[in-house]
Amino acid sequence: MAELHEEIAALRAEVGRLKAIEAVRRNMYIYTLFMDYALYEQVLEMFTEDATVEVGGRGVYVGPEQRRKLWMEIWGLAYGGANNRLDAGTIIWHHAFSGIVEVADDLKIATSRFKYDGVVGKYGVGWTSKQYGNYMLEWRQDENGVWWISKMHLAFIAMAAGGDFIEDVSYGGRISHEIPPDRPMTFHHPFPEVSTHPWQFPHPTTGKPIPEYLRPERFWYGNVPAEHGADNSGQIIPEGDAEIRGLAAQSGIVGDKVMFSRK
Repeated sequence: MAELHEEIAALRAEVGRLKAIEAVRRNMYIYTLFMDYALYEQVLEMFTEDATVEVGGRGVYVGPEQRRKLWMEIWGLAYGGANNRLDAGTIIWHHAFSGIVEVADDLKIATSRFKYDGVVGKYGVGWTSKQYGNYMLEWRQDENGVWWISKMHLAFIAMAAGGDFIEDVSYGGRISHEIPPDRPMTFHHPFPEVSTHPWQFPHPTTGKPIPEYLRPERFWYGNVPAEHGADNSGQIIPEGDAEIRGLAAQSGIVGDKVMFSRK
């Protein structure tokens, strides 16, 4: 009988874990749908009171008022509108996929990592921005069983302000001096630099930590560690530009052509 009770308890715990994983994934997918239509009021309602948000190279914003400024006065203005609806003639396609969710034993805290890509288009202009990166989040469940975002880090891998990575490769957002963040950015090494973002889970079969690396080549000023609010964030390091161009030309993948060029 004791073994039966233990088995039932284990099954209940597993069901609870699976329900938590599904709830977190569902909330994340709904978040992307809100972003598609610039429903930023609804986005802001998904966070805990003390939640932090970090997007690209903009730094870390803490608390509800700072989050509102980030979405409504910084991000939203460049990303579809800030009136809780898309601007006319705008299209946004915001994807989060390949999600890995880890749930704590008490079923009250979870972490997740989703791949991200998104595009913004303007009528008469075409696609004006493409972004690729990783959403790394922490979640907290309240006493009513509702899962809230307690920490969000959208770490850009690459961003192209003009729609491609040939002429308009971008840093992925610079620190705003008008509405500064509360803390410096924690990890930002966008294309053409190469790095892994910190892993939130172990290797699935061995249980060992997954290797992290940051290649030594530097292309951008303002990467971590950077001075908080540095004016040169996002500017190109000439020596790094030449070094990465040389590596690209020698890669054998692109032959005699470099991976990108600038006017």
